[in-house]
Parts: sequence; C-alpha cells; structure tokens
Amino acid sequence: MLKTQEQKQKTHRFRRWEGNAYSAFNSLKTKVTIGVLSLTCSLAIAPKCSEAQTDRQEHMQQEDLDEVVVSAQRAPVLYSEMARVVHVISQEEIASAPVSGIDGLLEYAAGIDIRQRGGMDVQADISLRGSSSDQVAILLNGINITDPQTGHHNLNLPIDLSAIQRIEILQGPAARVFGANAFSGAINIITSPEHQNNQTEISLTGGEYGYYRAAANLHQKAGNTQHFASISHKASDGYTGNTDFKNSNVFYHGRLSLLNHSFELQGGYNTKEFGALAFYTPAYPDQFEATRTQFASLKYSSGQKIKFNASGYWRRHHDRFELFRYESPEWYKNHNYHMSDIAGAQASLLVYSSMGKTSIGLEAREERIKSNVLGYEMDKPEAVPGEEGAEFTKSADRQSMNLYVEHSLMLNRWSFSAGALAFWHSSLEGAHFFPGADISFAVSPKLRLYATANHSLRVPTFTDLFYDGPTNIGNPNLKPEESTSFEGGIKLQDRGIQGHALVYRRLGSNVIDWVKADEEELWQAQNLTEVNTTGIEISMSTQPAQWSEAMKFVKQFRLSYNWATMDKESGALISRYALDYLHHKLDAAANFHLWKKLGLNTLISWQDRDGTYLKYEDGQSSVADYKAFALVNARLQWQEKNWMAYVEANNLFDEEYFDFGNVIQPGRWLMAGVKVRLVY
Repeated sequence: MLKTQEQKQKTHRFRRWEGNAYSAFNSLKTKVTIGVLSLTCSLAIAPKCSEAQTDRQEHMQQEDLDEVVVSAQRAPVLYSEMARVVHVISQEEIASAPVSGIDGLLEYAAGIDIRQRGGMDVQADISLRGSSSDQVAILLNGINITDPQTGHHNLNLPIDLSAIQRIEILQGPAARVFGANAFSGAINIITSPEHQNNQTEISLTGGEYGYYRAAANLHQKAGNTQHFASISHKASDGYTGNTDFKNSNVFYHGRLSLLNHSFELQGGYNTKEFGALAFYTPAYPDQFEATRTQFASLKYSSGQKIKFNASGYWRRHHDRFELFRYESPEWYKNHNYHMSDIAGAQASLLVYSSMGKTSIGLEAREERIKSNVLGYEMDKPEAVPGEEGAEFTKSADRQSMNLYVEHSLMLNRWSFSAGALAFWHSSLEGAHFFPGADISFAVSPKLRLYATANHSLRVPTFTDLFYDGPTNIGNPNLKPEESTSFEGGIKLQDRGIQGHALVYRRLGSNVIDWVKADEEELWQAQNLTEVNTTGIEISMSTQPAQWSEAMKFVKQFRLSYNWATMDKESGALISRYALDYLHHKLDAAANFHLWKKLGLNTLISWQDRDGTYLKYEDGQSSVADYKAFALVNARLQWQEKNWMAYVEANNLFDEEYFDFGNVIQPGRWLMAGVKVRLVY
C-alpha cells in the first residue's frame, strides 16, 4: 500500500493536503492529489466529495481521494475504511464562502452550533452535538490551545480566515486522541507554509456600519525552508449601540526540511476590543471587553516506518472585562483582569508492522491564571501587564499528564481501532482512563457500516470554579464531567453523490452548567446529576455535473439535517448553557456557475433551539422560549486567475434572532471586496 501511494505521489499533483503530522488527527501520511472538498464534507464519509475547476480535474480527484490517509484516531488509516466522522472545510471553500469570520463559516457546518454574541469573529461559543463551549477542544495545527479560563475565548485565534488552509472537525468524544477536554469533539484549524509558488495575496473589504477589513498573506520558499506570514485588521462602528469592534492578527508558520527530518515553528498575536452589548447579563448592557492572545510552538518530526514527533507550545491570553463601559455606579470598583498561560510538551511514536499500526505518546501540560477575580488569594499583588494601576490579587495553577496507546488493524473488509488514554490531573486523585474502540465493515465498495464507543472527561474551567460577580457564583467544589458515547451509522459514496446517516447516544454525568432555581437568584455553577443526549445526523452532497452536462451550472449542492434531544435530571432549574441546545438544524449549501467567470455561492441554515432564557423588557424579566429562525448568506463573485471581486450579504433576509437570550444579532449586512494575488 505504501509503495502504491508513493507511485501516485509521483504521478499526481497535491497542493491542499500533505503528509504533515501536525494535521488534525495525524490526517495525512502521504501526499495525494486533491482539489476542493465541499463545505463540511466528511473525510470519513464522503471521500469523493470535491468541487472541481474542470471536468478532468473532477474525475482525477474522485479517483485519488480513495487513497487519502486520515486519522480521527492516533494511527492513520484510509478514510474510506475508518469509523469516525471528520468534516472538512477546504481552502477553496473558505475563499468563496459568503462569510466574514471563522464563526460565520462554522455556523453552516453540519452538526455544529455556533452561538454568536457579535458577528465578524467578535465572540462565539462552539457546540458539538449539544455540548457546551467548554466541552470542545480547539487546536491550531494540531496544538491544543483550548482556553482554560472559559470556552468564550476559544476562538480568540491569531489568524484571519484567509490564512486558513482547511478546518477539520471531529464529531464525538476525542479524549483518547486529544486528551480530557475533547469531551464532545475537536476542531483543528490548519495553515501551511507550503505553496506551489512564491506569492503575496492582498484582500480589501468594505461594508455597512463602517465595516472594513484588510489582509495580506505571504508564501515564500528559500532553499530547504518554507514560510507563511499573515497580517490582518478589521473593524466596525457596530450594527447598533455598543457593538463596535477592532480585531487585529499577526501570524507566522515556517518549516525547515533536512533529509528525513523536519522542524516547524509557528507563532501569532491577536488583539480584540469590542462593545459587549448585554453579552453576559442584560441587567447591565453597556459592557466592554478587550483581549490579547500570544501563541508559539516548535515541532520536530522524523522517520517513516517508525515515525517520531515531539513538540512544545505556549499560549498566553489577556482579558479585561468592563461591566460598565461608560458610567458606573458607586459600588463598582474595578474591571475584571485575567491572564492565563498554557505550556506543554508532547512526544509520540507511530510504528507500522504486519500486525497493523501502533501509536504511543505522552503529553505534559500546565495551566495557570492570574486575576483579580479568579483563583485563590495571592501573598502579594502583582501589576497587570499593559494596564496602568491594575493588580492581580488571585491566582491558580494545575498540571496534567496524558499517556496513550492505540492500535489499528485492517482485515479484509473489516477495520478495527482501539486504544486508551491514562490521565493524571493535579486536582484529581489517581489516574483516570478513557478507552475507546471503532469498527467498520465494507458491505460493498460503495457502502460501509460503522460503530464506535468512547469515554470522555472534562475538568472545570477557572471560571466554573472561581467566578463570583453581580449575577454569578462559581463553585470550587465542582467535579469533572464524564460521558460514555455510542455511535453507529452508514456511509455511501458513488459517482457524483456522497452521504451518510448516523445516530449517537451520549450518557453524561456530573455535567457542569450555570443554573438558577428562579428569576431572582444568581447563576450558580453546578454539576447536574445526569444529562443524556440522543441525536441523528443525515447528510448528502452531490456534484450534478457528473450526471449530466445540462446540470453543469450546479457545481456543488449539499444538504444536511441534525436532530438532538436531551433527557436530564435537573429539576426545575433554569439553564444557561447545557440545557439550551439545537433541537433541529437544517443546512443547505449551493455553488452555481452563472455565466463565464461569474459565480453564486449560497448558504442557508434553519435552526430551532430548545431551552429558555430570561427575557428583559422595560426593566422586567420573564421566562421566554427560543424561536426558530433561518439565516441566508449569499456571495456573487467574478473570478479571474489572479484576482477576484465580490459582493456579499450576510443574513440576506434581515432575520431577527437570538443565539443567546437578549443578545440581538446583526440584521442584513452588505459588503463588497476584492482579492489580488501577486505571483513571483
């Protein structure tokens, strides 16, 4: 098999995917040809799914995708044979999508619930299969940068949307792959320094509400080194009062290749400042927040039949939260200041043999926070960097270690993968184990059945443990959340059509949520006795041009539906997060070729949320249900070889909706832009 893949590598072109071990789930072991994967097309489910530039490229992609090696497990496996769902959003999909940020892009991904507090990447919570934002692991080029303070900051990433090569989304528990906090899944955002040409790409966008965005990306190759650098800035006056924002990013990713050895360095810096209109409580709507994120990592890789990887990483996040942006009452003395640090190191071995593939690895990680709100009292206050007159008075730290082993094996039409992760944490006694197993069977070359079973755990965030405020009370005695999940499904792949149907069941215990018994109480962090989730996902993606020349104007069409329900033991508590979930979600995406080089890309999402919120009107509050809504985004673009111009509408039909109660989302937002590529 390895020899066959090497021969294909010499024959076929591959630009968008490569054999980098940083790729999510060790996705790619060998180079293969691939063009474009459609939005949220599953790696494991739709290996033929592509949006080709020409018919010839389309057929070539269809043939070669069967050889791509992916791994939502530790040991890579052909994705046509694996038993996990990995959705992929490709670079081409990102470039043409009618969205302006990572949160907007993920809004239309199958099975994902994006709860935005402000558009354009201001702030959003990610939920997978009814989870909270704290239960999803976020990775940047395979490095776990999940925020230990709160899941609200997980998308404070130092990269612009245009800098992303692809996004890989693993649905379902991933503790045995990415550690304890991948409770309900993981999202890996991938960049790459490798490019066919040295080039600079510049993009400019302007729109309503004083919105503007400027970004530049650079790819440069010099000898054995490859470099990618990105810089961007965007801002807006806001779509209503106190919704203005500024967002800046600087990012670098470089690689040095020496024979069978490679070194990768990445680093980035992000700043955000934004009006936070009723973000955390409608009782005091004029809130404001400013964050800064710094990140760096270094990775070493070597070997072929025995592959060795080692990496070290660090992330720092600053957060200043102002409950009153303008005038404040006498009782309000200080803003909230937080600075969290993550530092870690990991090493792994992957061994190929006649008995299959065996992976073993170790990771050590430390998380720290300094704050004037979160943690235990410090012996001596410390000055807050960059904030005149502010002091940290509290702190907390914790350490963890993961040791994992996994083995995968192919036997005729059967595919097996099983493994376990041992987890030690400074706040817990002894070791905790997370076993898991996946199995699949090829009924035919076009049809495959699969089933999985996995166990996961999540430790509380520092906010869960310590945050006390005017409307919240933390709980330092919280226990970790635990869950056992089962999933089974069927996958279909044929000429011009790919699809899947699956059902899952997650049995959760000690699930953490912010709850209250009645409207007058404060929100309190508690372990709910039990929250069990059942869900169904159905997805289909087609390329009609493969069936008929008359349908050539429809380049791609995708339709997906997700249904979930929860049964819980929480009494009559009002829930803030865990019990507010998408009951129904219907997504549709279509890419049309209209005339010559004119194209139209549309995204539609209909969402119906379960749960309630406290509705504030005229100084009074009452319990209200979430209402269903439909979002439509559209982009009309003219595409030339080295430039592209477009007009775009977000929320085309000006739908009024809430992702969080009382936090009104933007209505119709019109903008236009141009992108120019300079190749040299």
